Amino acid sequence: MDVNLYSATRKARGKRQEAKVDYKRFSAFINVLTLMGSAIFSYLASSINFGGISAREKVFGEI
Repeated sequence: MDVNLYSATRKARGKRQEAKVDYKRFSAFINVLTLMGSAIFSYLASSINFGGISAREKVFGEI
């Protein structure tokens, strides 16, 4: 009985460890997607024109 309990405890710990690794991978993947989306949005926003003046020029005054 003690052997089975020990084995079950080890399996449970292993499963929790796997879940932590999976969560960290998923979290890193979501962070990368967020950064890529932010970069794309920033690029697109900077190339929008307001009557011949780009958004970047309008915000930062670069002419």
